[in-house]
Parts: sequence; structure tokens; C-alpha cells
Amino acid sequence: MQSIEITTQPTKTEYVAGETFNPAGMVVTATYEGDKTKELAAEDYTYAPADELATSDRYITVSYTENEVTRTARVRISVTNDVTAATITQAPDKTEYVAGEIFDPTGMVLSVTYQDKSTDTLTVESPSDVDFDDSPLVSGQTSVEITIGQATVTQAITVRTGVFIEAEDGIIDSTGADINTDSAEATGGAYVGDMKSGDTLSFQLRAEKAGTAEIVFRLASQYLKQDDNWTPIWMGDCQLNKIMKVYVNEVEQNIDASVILPGGGAEGGTPDASLWFNWMDVEFGDVELREGRNEITIEFIRHDYADCSQDAFNNVFTANIDSMKVITDDNEIEPVKAEITAAALGTEIGLEERDGKVWYVVAGGTFEYEAAGLTDEELDSALAQLLEDYYYFDLGANAYMETGNWEGNWNLYCVNTEEITVDRADGTFEIAVDITDLDNFSYTTHLKEESARTNENGWNDFKPDVDSFTDSVELDGRVYTMSYTKGGNESAYYGCVGLKIANANA
Repeated sequence: MQSIEITTQPTKTEYVAGETFNPAGMVVTATYEGDKTKELAAEDYTYAPADELATSDRYITVSYTENEVTRTARVRISVTNDVTAATITQAPDKTEYVAGEIFDPTGMVLSVTYQDKSTDTLTVESPSDVDFDDSPLVSGQTSVEITIGQATVTQAITVRTGVFIEAEDGIIDSTGADINTDSAEATGGAYVGDMKSGDTLSFQLRAEKAGTAEIVFRLASQYLKQDDNWTPIWMGDCQLNKIMKVYVNEVEQNIDASVILPGGGAEGGTPDASLWFNWMDVEFGDVELREGRNEITIEFIRHDYADCSQDAFNNVFTANIDSMKVITDDNEIEPVKAEITAAALGTEIGLEERDGKVWYVVAGGTFEYEAAGLTDEELDSALAQLLEDYYYFDLGANAYMETGNWEGNWNLYCVNTEEITVDRADGTFEIAVDITDLDNFSYTTHLKEESARTNENGWNDFKPDVDSFTDSVELDGRVYTMSYTKGGNESAYYGCVGLKIANANA
């Protein structure tokens, strides 16, 4: 005998746990040397398992022995023991939501009955334990259907009017903060971490009318008291008003001293990365919203928590931020957004006379952006402001340009950008600064990025992609001259743009 084969599958291959295999309809054929075959009688072969089947059983093994030679073949089966009926005996941990949030069944307790008639009590430990519609909840929704096995149950919920915004969808103004995905409990699968003093996170929304609202932030302490290669052992409690300020339309909100972000772990304990994510909902009570566009901003400040083992981060650890929700009940609101996603300065640089003034102009810049919920007028204004906040002019009175010798006369001052024009149709922008009233002198000019302000070695000099150029405008007896030479000379200090302003007859 060479082999045996299941030449006809049994009539029944799907079972419920506790049933036994039924070989009815199965045909087993033995093959011999010379390709001779024989159909075996049911009493000729055996199979295993022959007792009650379990959900772990995937195959029935059929065996036949002849002349002390044993051959086997397998029949694939499926064994289920699905839930056929369920009743909610305890509601989930969270049953109140704001429009835009995702339902979370964690903490729900179910009494269930299986196909084999057995019963059990199940606790939902994570959303993946059951099936449900995970699309954003809508205002006024009163229930969610949950499916487990073949059973469906309905959980009552309350969805209040308002808006839910993930922190990663806010506007981050920081040199070191990042969007992270290493917290399994973070809503939306991500959060904003590593915010330091001076950093801000802003959210913009549009309200149908003026009125009061409740603001709730989901935060976790980032006050590291002891660590092991950045895995925390003990996270300290953190008094919220010592690490941040909150503004609504530039009005600072009161944060009571009793609001504490709890830490976790124990001194001398085991490193546990989950301690970073001891999330807590922090409520700020009623705040005033105005009709139309509103802005809510978190600003991080220096604090006196100094027990971090990395000295470079003493006094600057703040909090991880997961989300924000604004609850109004009777006022429809929606998130709005204007964010520059990419920008590049133009190389069309020169002087222009406009309406009796002289302007230093950099044209031909390009930008890309994301926006939602803004009128065209609001969007143009918001994009111009974002570009103005990001770029600024730096003019330094420079004796080197007058004499060709460095004399240490470097009176640096900054002139904020006075005008930015955006053209959304072709994705370009122009930056201009009014230089009409500058003193008669020579200047070195840079156009810098906002990020450079936090790093004294991070200056970004504007160097047009040309070997040299000059430009000149005369207005009211004064001559304004701009020059550039790659590599620098007495007219363009170290490759920067040189600007001279003098009397016309000088």
C-alpha cells in the first residue's frame, strides 16, 4: 500500500463545539503499487479525534493499516462556538460623548450564551473585542449597536452638541514637538508629545452664534522623576497651571490650582512605557465663544519640576496632549483650519515705489496649504498671517559696508513684515517691508524663518540664486540702493543683501 486519500469529502464539515465527527458520505481510497486502488469500508479505517470537538480542532486525521503499513489522510473541518445571545449587564466606562468622537465599548460587561448552550460573562477590555460602527458620532445620537459573534446588543449613549478635535489636527508652533503613535490608548491613534516651554498648540473653530461652551483637554503627565533609558519608572503628579496657560480668543482662562495631572508607577519599580499615557480629561468650565471664528490655544511655560534625570530637560517637561473637545449643547460649531504645509521664498528681489513709499520686495514665493471651514476672505487673511509669522526681515546697521573693514558696529534690529500678498489661484506669495523711514545708513539684510528665533546658530540668510545684482529707487531727495555679490564685498556683507540709503546729493 502506497497511500490513502479522501476521494469524497464527508457530508458535514462544519461543527459546533461539543459535537462529534460524522464520517457519513466520506469515501476513503487506498492506492497500491502499480496504481491499483481500493475503496475502503467504514469499518476498515479509524479517525481522530473521535470524541467531542473543540474550537481548536481544524482537521480530522483518518488512518488505515494493512500488512503492518499505516497510511493517513486529513479532512479539514471548522468548529465554532459563537455567541448566539447576549445581554449588557454593565455599561461601558464612557457613555457620554461629543459629536465627532468615536464610541468606546471598553468596560462593558456582557452575559452571553454560546452555540453549545453554555453561558459566560465577558468584559470588553478593548474596542477590538467586539464589532461596532466606528465612524464619528453625530449630535443627538442615542445608541450604538454592538455585535459579538452572532448576537447584537444596543448600548444607550448621549452625544452632546459640540466638536471633537484630535491634538494632531491642531496647529503646532514648536521646534521640537512631534506627532507620536506609540500610545495604544490615544484617540485617533496619535497624540502630540514633547511640547516644551514657549511652544503652543492652537485649535480653530467656527460657532453658529455667541455663547458659552465647556472645554475639555485629554492630557497626560510628562513630568519624569526617574527613568531607565527613557522608559519611565515613576511619573510624578503635575499641577496643570504650573506648566501651561490656556487662551480663548486671546483671553487667558483660569486653571484652578487643584487640577493635577496624575503620574504613576512607584519609586524603585519596573520601567513601564505606558506611564507616559496616564490620560486624564481636564475640564476648564464655561468659556465664552464669539459668533464666527474662534481660537483656543495652549501655551506651555517654564516650571519648577526639576527631577528629570536628563539635565537638559529640567524645567521644561510638560504634557502629552491627545485631544480637545468643546461642548455647547445648543450651538453648532465646526473645526476650521488654515495651515501652511510647504513654503519657498521667491528669488525676485528688489525695491519698488508704491503710493509714495519705498518697499523692499521679495516676490515669486510659492506655498501649499490645507484649509477647512473658512470663507475666502478669512482664508486669505489667515494664510497671509501664517506666512508673516513664519518669515521676518532682519536689518543690521553695518559699518563694514561703509568702510570695507569690520569695526564692530553691529546694531541689530528686526523689522516685522508689513505686507504679505497671497494668490491662492496659483499658489504664490509676495513679502514686502516699508523701508521709507529708515535712517541714512548702510544695512545688511536677511530674510529669516521663524524657527531660527529659537536657535542662535540657526539664521537662514536669503541669498538669491544669482552671482550679483543691483537695484535703485529715488524718492523725495533720497536714494535707496540694493546690491548683492555672491561671496560678499563692501556692498554685500558676507553674501547677504546690502541696502544703502542716502541723500540724493551725497
